[in-house]
Amino acid sequence: QVDRGLLRKAKKMLATKQTFGEEGQYTPLGWFAGTDNLDMCTALLACGAEVDELTTEHRRAPLRLACEAGHEHIALLLINHGCDIHRVDEDGGFPLIIACENGRAGVVALLVEKGAKIDQASSEGATPLFFACQNGHVKAATLLVDKGAKIEQANNNGTTPLFIACQE
Repeated sequence: QVDRGLLRKAKKMLATKQTFGEEGQYTPLGWFAGTDNLDMCTALLACGAEVDELTTEHRRAPLRLACEAGHEHIALLLINHGCDIHRVDEDGGFPLIIACENGRAGVVALLVEKGAKIDQASSEGATPLFFACQNGHVKAATLLVDKGAKIEQANNNGTTPLFIACQE
């Protein structure tokens, strides 16, 4: 059950196309997904907020913002509302890579459980495992390897996650 006061606020935000951030670059759902406000995200979705609506700057979806910040419960809410877990943003990032790059092992586990492609590569050919290894995030890397991620899948420069892990 969603609080009526939050529902009123959410309806008003959506009706007036309110934005957030210093330059108004965030949609309400994007803002609250990134700032860990589950109740407001729930209210916004109940009022019809677009689950994959992109920010005005950098064109990022709410799921990416939740993954970047490690907000597993908000990521689950967005996934349960049908967001695209494979959506590639303008900079080539997508939720699983963002979670791995930032060491968000709980979010990595959730995304994999919900069907994220563990060997999906960026435009540079780097996989989520590559990003986890490159940034020293052992828990995320271990989780991916345990789920069958390819340790020898090279990026466009021929560098593999295994090579990167050995460098660290």
